[in-house]
Amino acid sequence: MPAFVLAFALFTTPLLAASEDGTKPEPEKPPKSILDVRIPIPHEPEDKDNGCHVRQSPAELETGAISEIPFWTLIDHANLKYGLQLMMDGPDKLKAAVAPLDDDARALALLYALWYNFGGDGLHTFFYSEAGSAAPLMREALQKAGLTREFEIFNQAMALFGKDYPLDHAERTKFFGWSQPSTRIDAVTTMPAPLNAFDHALFDLSDKFGQKPVFKKAIVAFVNSRPALWQSIETQRSRLNEPDRLSILTDTLWTAVDDLGGPYPDVERRLSFRSKPQRALLVVSVFNDEFRDGGVHQFFYNSSGALAPDVYDAMLELRMTQQAEIFKRGLDMFGKSYIRDTEQRRAAYFNHKGWTDWDKQLSALTDDFYALNGGLSFHKMKDSMMVEGGPGIDFAMLKYAREKKLLPC
Repeated sequence: MPAFVLAFALFTTPLLAASEDGTKPEPEKPPKSILDVRIPIPHEPEDKDNGCHVRQSPAELETGAISEIPFWTLIDHANLKYGLQLMMDGPDKLKAAVAPLDDDARALALLYALWYNFGGDGLHTFFYSEAGSAAPLMREALQKAGLTREFEIFNQAMALFGKDYPLDHAERTKFFGWSQPSTRIDAVTTMPAPLNAFDHALFDLSDKFGQKPVFKKAIVAFVNSRPALWQSIETQRSRLNEPDRLSILTDTLWTAVDDLGGPYPDVERRLSFRSKPQRALLVVSVFNDEFRDGGVHQFFYNSSGALAPDVYDAMLELRMTQQAEIFKRGLDMFGKSYIRDTEQRRAAYFNHKGWTDWDKQLSALTDDFYALNGGLSFHKMKDSMMVEGGPGIDFAMLKYAREKKLLPC
């Protein structure tokens, strides 16, 4: 079977740690295992035309079916980089990034970045985080987008900080109760300082503004009100590549099944409402996410490990025979009657006092996955890297989804 080739966006300059005496950088240490290799997220170019139907106007309503790509997902796909930019690089870099856009596209990018950095407590989280330094930029975007109600509430929230809004994160956090010292409960537990009057006032405005689902609807309404902007977003439906469409499908299935970390009987019941191909893709994607993050050992240790027998069956369904053989060796390490309950499985097999030979044996299966197809090989191509070989999980999932006509449009 031919090796699967993926394009990666990659910084090719190595990062060198400073030496202990500070005179010169230490040479980069070779990784001890494949788990120490930082593998960037794969990226492929957009399709010229994937054959998906493009709506003609917002009046052509969405069906809500799993086979349909939600319009919000298209907005997310186009603007995710701006949300991440604010989080990682701050408001100045974000402002520079959106400067070339037209007025409506710039407003959308900033509104999305605000939404993305809301956190669990909406405006309260935003202002408490470093992203809150972009508040003046966001206030202007709300006004230009015509979101009058949201603009007025946001303006009131900024006014809580006084006449001169503090752009400095450290100065801003002094207003919050959490800036005060925590109370020590015991050797390992502390209790945060209580919320103060400022916190409660900001929480009230957060509730009026609306949390992420409410603000998301306001953003979609804004896009729907701008025909050219709406069309530019909707047209992306026909340009999404297959890996992106597969990712959208698995995310949608995750949402439909809901909590996959609960008691297995509940998970099994929710999975039963999905078709066999959907279940197979979903459980393999669960394994793949854990595998990418921490390898085979992490999958079996975490609550997702309750799905292990389902993952093995799904690998066979996807014709991942080599991967299934490796996975089965891990499954067999847990005895003939596999324990679905996470806490019971941990108590029976994982020694919390240290890393045992059993742990090492289970963890070593990760390297066996990466050794498939001759192992990973890297090929420089201008400013990117081609990575060849390896587990082949994404390739198998994509091939199966294509064969079963599951890729959404």
